[in-house]
Amino acid sequence: MVEAGGKIWLLTLSREGQRSPGGQFVTEVGSIPPTSLAASYVLDVAEADLGPANKEASARAVHTHPGPEVFYLLTGEQCLETPNGPTKARAGEGMTAPANTPMQLNIIGQSKRDAFFVVIHDAAKPRVNVSDWQPVAYAGCCLVRVRWPRPSIRQSVVLGNLQVQTKKMVGAEMLRSFHWARSARVVTLEQRSFPTQYRTGQHGIRIYRR
Repeated sequence: MVEAGGKIWLLTLSREGQRSPGGQFVTEVGSIPPTSLAASYVLDVAEADLGPANKEASARAVHTHPGPEVFYLLTGEQCLETPNGPTKARAGEGMTAPANTPMQLNIIGQSKRDAFFVVIHDAAKPRVNVSDWQPVAYAGCCLVRVRWPRPSIRQSVVLGNLQVQTKKMVGAEMLRSFHWARSARVVTLEQRSFPTQYRTGQHGIRIYRR
């Protein structure tokens, strides 16, 4: 459970279609791309609140993750450029990116983009690594050849009484590597380890809110 945007959010990782009792369902984002076999995994949940002033800095921050990444946008729009091409999402939508894939995040429009991003990775590996990959010219840096994901939105209602404990810290890996504008905010909301054999592409992230 995490707190963001003045609300309490519950994010769960399980097989697609499963539901957690006692909460109000918002959406499911998946299938999550598979990752390599590991003795244990970490589920990193973070929030990145990036305003229009961060467009250039965000686009420079090309990076990879050792496990798949899941996004859910609270506000604004984004377009993610990878070697597989661009993918776009806006507020209320989600997207996924495969493990070990170079990615360039582009903020779209003039409003701020506030989003959860979840990385599921081998506990023995760092969450993020810098990449020198750059989109090729024909990809258009998400300005052309954009494919919209199918909406995965469901009606939301209220969570019951929840005991909430959150862990907040600056996303130090990204801040050490790149110079963000002052309006950027990247915080780690939760880091949870689990010794399960998560490998398949049959899981999704379910999001509930209070």
